[in-house]
Amino acid sequence: RTELVALIDAGCVPGPRWLEQLLAALEGPPPRDVVFGVVRPETGSLFTSCLSTASLPAIRLPNGRKAMSDSVASLLLRRVVWERIGRFVEGCRTGEDVRFVHAIYTSGLVVGRSPEAEVTWEIPRTIRGTFRRLANYSHYSLEAGLASTWHYRVFLYDAAALSLVVLAMFQSAWWLALL
Repeated sequence: RTELVALIDAGCVPGPRWLEQLLAALEGPPPRDVVFGVVRPETGSLFTSCLSTASLPAIRLPNGRKAMSDSVASLLLRRVVWERIGRFVEGCRTGEDVRFVHAIYTSGLVVGRSPEAEVTWEIPRTIRGTFRRLANYSHYSLEAGLASTWHYRVFLYDAAALSLVVLAMFQSAWWLALL
């Protein structure tokens, strides 16, 4: 058994020096308990670029580039942390990573980030594939009790858009320009 645990998500492809970069950041200085790498969506078309911009939470890296916020899709941690936090919640089809990252940040651990440790994540290339993935995420996130992670915000956006459509129906089509 090793004293380190590396995590990468399904559909992700690590860069050539991904693990080496995570390990260097974990060892420090200063030494850390957990290091997040960078997850960058694979955007080969206008559709996937727009989808990643609209739907993925982003952070700005020290070099000015944007990447997905901290995720277990690119992560290295010490085994004692893995054991102490309690691993992933069994039986969750989605959302276990959200809970795990929350546990990392609320456990008083020394957390770092390695912008050079990059994985690319394949996102859906069609509207149908996007809808299917989001429907699955939504269903299992609600089942896991994680509605506050994004459902409420999406509901508010949809309610605002619907209000503008209703106004346009009864007033003028100019309201639709606000969408």
